[in-house]
Amino acid sequence: GQPNNKRHTLKTIKNRDSMHPSSRKAFQLTRVVMRNDRLEQRARSKDSIGNPKIDRWLWFKFALDDTLPCASSEELHSLIDMYLNRNEEELEKLQALRKDSKRPKSSRQDMLEALVKKEHDEYNKGFELPDLQNPKNVKILREWDGDKNSMARIKTKTVLNPSAIPLAPTAASTTNKDVMDITK
Repeated sequence: GQPNNKRHTLKTIKNRDSMHPSSRKAFQLTRVVMRNDRLEQRARSKDSIGNPKIDRWLWFKFALDDTLPCASSEELHSLIDMYLNRNEEELEKLQALRKDSKRPKSSRQDMLEALVKKEHDEYNKGFELPDLQNPKNVKILREWDGDKNSMARIKTKTVLNPSAIPLAPTAASTTNKDVMDITK
C-alpha cells in the first residue's frame, strides 16, 4: 500500500470523540495537536519578530512531519496551502466581529488580508521556501536554530502553484510544446 502521508489537521480527523485512547487515530490527533503547539510557540518567540523569511523557514521546519526524511511533491503543495491559510481562523474571527458591530476594519484585519493576497500572488509566480524534497537539506533545516547567519546553509526552492493560470505563454513554453508534439 501507499504511505498515507496526507497532512492531518484537527478538522480532517473524523469521530474524534469516540476513539480508543491508544488507537492509531488517537496518536495521530496527539501529533497534530503537538505540531500546532510548536507552530504557535514558534510564532510567539521573539526571534521571528520582524523577519518574515526566518518566520517562514521555521514554519516549514516545524510543519514537515518529523517522521519523514523529506516531502513528496504532493506534500510540499499541501504544506504550502497550510502555510497560506495559517491566518484564516483569525481573519474569519475579525470579519465576523466586524459584521456584528458595524465597526471599520481593524488594522490587523487589513494587514492579514494584504498578507494573504501577497502570499497567494507569490505562490502563483513562484513561492520561495526551504527545499523540503532534498533529505540532506531537510536534515540541515531540522538542525537549524533560527539564526539568521546560518540560513545560507539551507538550500531554497521556488515552487509554483500547480493550479495557477499562466498569464501569457512565453516563447520558451511554446517551443517546448512544439517539441513535445513532435515526439508524440
